[in-house]
Amino acid sequence: MGLKNRKVFTICVVLAVLLFVAPTPLLLKQKAKPYDITSILDPNSSAIQNYNQFNRDFNSDGDILFLFSSDKELDGESVKSIQYVEEKLKTTKHLESVRSIFNSEYIHFSKKKFSLDPFVVNGNILNSALKAVDKLAYLQNTLISKDHKSTIIYLKERPNLSVVQRVELNRQLHLLRSEFNLEHSTLKSHLLGADIARMHFFDEVQASQQRILPLLLLLIFMIIYYFFGDYRVGVLSLLVMGIAYGFTAQAILSLQGGLDPFNSFSLLLVFVIATSDIIHYFSTYSVIRDPWKAAKEVRYPCFLTSLTTVVGLGSLCLSDIPPVRYFGLFSAIGIALCYLLTFTFLPWVLEGLKLELNVKRKSSMSNFNSHLLQFVTTKSTYIIWGFIALTVLSIFNIHKLNVSDDLYDKFVTKHPLSQSNMAFQKSFNFLGPVELVVGGDHIDKLYFRTVEGEQLLKKLTHKLSLLPNVTKVDSSSNVFDYIRSYLPQSASESFNNPDSKVSNYLNIFEDYGLLKQYFSLRGDDTRITLFVSDSSSSAMTNLKSSVENLFKDQSLSQLHYKFAGFFPIRSELMGGIFDSFFKSFLFSYSLIFIIFIFMLRSLNWAILAMIPNTFPLFFAIALMNFFEVTIEYNLIVIFGIVLGVGVDDTIHFILDFKKRIDGGINFSEALSQCYKKTVNALMGTTLIFVITMPTFLLTDIKIFYQMAFLLCLILVLALLADILFLPAILKYFIQFNSKKIRFKSIFVKLARSVS
Repeated sequence: MGLKNRKVFTICVVLAVLLFVAPTPLLLKQKAKPYDITSILDPNSSAIQNYNQFNRDFNSDGDILFLFSSDKELDGESVKSIQYVEEKLKTTKHLESVRSIFNSEYIHFSKKKFSLDPFVVNGNILNSALKAVDKLAYLQNTLISKDHKSTIIYLKERPNLSVVQRVELNRQLHLLRSEFNLEHSTLKSHLLGADIARMHFFDEVQASQQRILPLLLLLIFMIIYYFFGDYRVGVLSLLVMGIAYGFTAQAILSLQGGLDPFNSFSLLLVFVIATSDIIHYFSTYSVIRDPWKAAKEVRYPCFLTSLTTVVGLGSLCLSDIPPVRYFGLFSAIGIALCYLLTFTFLPWVLEGLKLELNVKRKSSMSNFNSHLLQFVTTKSTYIIWGFIALTVLSIFNIHKLNVSDDLYDKFVTKHPLSQSNMAFQKSFNFLGPVELVVGGDHIDKLYFRTVEGEQLLKKLTHKLSLLPNVTKVDSSSNVFDYIRSYLPQSASESFNNPDSKVSNYLNIFEDYGLLKQYFSLRGDDTRITLFVSDSSSSAMTNLKSSVENLFKDQSLSQLHYKFAGFFPIRSELMGGIFDSFFKSFLFSYSLIFIIFIFMLRSLNWAILAMIPNTFPLFFAIALMNFFEVTIEYNLIVIFGIVLGVGVDDTIHFILDFKKRIDGGINFSEALSQCYKKTVNALMGTTLIFVITMPTFLLTDIKIFYQMAFLLCLILVLALLADILFLPAILKYFIQFNSKKIRFKSIFVKLARSVS
């Protein structure tokens, strides 16, 4: 093929590839997936199966709470404003029911008669209704808050809504909320519910891609241009990363059907990690000036770094948590693609287009390298003891880590969902329920309507109300007590006796649908809802233990119970985090160690190479504790990234150093030459991490900006471990004019340094 034809062919291939990946951002936007709380566990797990069964039995799925609060007691003007929103909600598509103070009535007994009394008449909340709210247990903190400053409108979605219909409904609700808050200065409205949380994640995933990706590309281009002084190097680098991004996105669409928060983060992370191979390639190209020879020169160490990164992130596929598993899979795919493109496609393009790049490596690091060499050779003992001291301090902080997972605490404080979280805690002193299903197949269908069953349920309800963190207990016992309070002579009558007065009154409640929330459709189980003031995982764990201890009481031995709703999912998730962490960590750590053994052809060298990569893992724990970052998925992901990416610098450094030592060069000269060849690239790749990672601070998803911030600090510490600690211990291990490592010598010399 002639020179001109080959150039045209190369351009056509590049354009064809770009046309294939160019529509990817649009496809991702169209197929973004709302965050689904049930997606955090395997759909076949017992917790998910129980969750779905509970929703079917008690028709509890699709609940949305619309809170309206004021700084003062709700007056006539406030009530009319809220009623206007309620009227709009009644005409909103995809809502099955709207329950509020405007269309609800409470059953009021007076002189052995009953009446259905409204909460609101002529735009004003009745004083009698407020008194009933204060007095009656089954009404407290339901529609009106205890301080009479807030009210909730309960919304129920239509069953079996499609994703598109859910999105449409949530858009309408958010629009109503925004309009209301703009029009009223003394009133504020908030939305809360599982579907609301899903939609916030849905919006943030799209916003993150739109906000972060352009800035990330610009920063990467500017950094590469600064290092190599030719804008075409930046363009070619973005071309390689863009193609890898496109193909990884296609894999996401094929395997998961759309973009969710975690695979969104993996796409952006691939851009950052991919720069490592590209910088090493162009650093070598600046010296050799031949695209294929440059690729051959640096291909092997970059293969090893990419392999260890793929192992570190790919080990997350062993996690039992699907979002973490897919994050590891797609990150590994993207990194593998970047490596292949950097050392095959990029040289082919350079050769095909006959580009003469004016690549110049910055030489301003030469003075730094000489100072670094002098510092390491003269202060090696202090460096070693300094790293050991930091590690010991980090280990002592392990027990202080806070393990937590909170559905409504996923965003920064200013985010609407976080604001709703705080508003519900302030107004109703609860945030989300803990569901208990009490009973079982061994109990008669109407057991809790017998005198014995009723008394047991009353005792249980009272004991549950005394537990720490429980602000309210909602059970059918509250309704039973209310009826008996107006029929004091009926203490011996049973609710399951159709001829008794209490049974007749109970039927009234049942006719008005006031019991369906307490009894399953099968009728053999009863539902008890615990409202809590603290929904953190630690508080939930303590509550679970308290409930378990309570049911050990011999007087409650006839009752069987199980936790229901979302709580068992959270419990299984938090238990799975550490299982997943240890599985993925041990797998990746062991496999990377084996790779080091084959790479360095020495067990001792492999042990030596793993030492500086162990320090950042302990530093990660210390930093998470110092910045009060709670442990959830981030523990697994951060360790996967740190271990996978952190070893890259070690590989480039130790391969070059060992090659020179094996060639008979003494320690000082080998270290000097190694610094000259590798430090620029090592610092360059770390600099890209440090500069680009803060772009993730633009997202409102707390876990992402926390991970980005921590990774910046941890990877800087990992770099220092490679260019300071590793040479310092090499100085003790390596015998002059010897190719062997003497492990015992370091202990002798360090002991002498102390004495």
